[in-house]
Amino acid sequence: MKHSIKLVTKSLILCLIGTAAAYSAPISEMRQIIGSPLQLASSQGVKGPNVNEVFFNGGSFVQEGNNRWSELGQNGARRFDFVEQARDEWSVYLRDNSRGVNIQLDLFRKKVVYSDDSGKKFDLYMIEDAFTGQH
Repeated sequence: MKHSIKLVTKSLILCLIGTAAAYSAPISEMRQIIGSPLQLASSQGVKGPNVNEVFFNGGSFVQEGNNRWSELGQNGARRFDFVEQARDEWSVYLRDNSRGVNIQLDLFRKKVVYSDDSGKKFDLYMIEDAFTGQH
């Protein structure tokens, strides 16, 4: 029962986030509609060592194998593929060799951080939620 409630809640939140994106409504407006702030699941023990799904407004990063991750668009279509390089207490580090791109899924700061071989580094997305495989 606990798992199905999490799945329904996650689906509802993603639906609301998708609706906000479709109508260009800021996520803050969606939080007001929901009635309480969205809370990152990491407050429930999701950290670098056990995370396998990270959601941002417009898509997600999903672990698809031992060291394989994909960035998916809002519609679930695969955008990019990554190989996991490392994990620490709060982050997962991904690499796309074909593009020379690194991604850090920083659960402490709730940011997806982009860097590349040219030296560029910046916060790419705000993490809206994150889950382990046990939801």
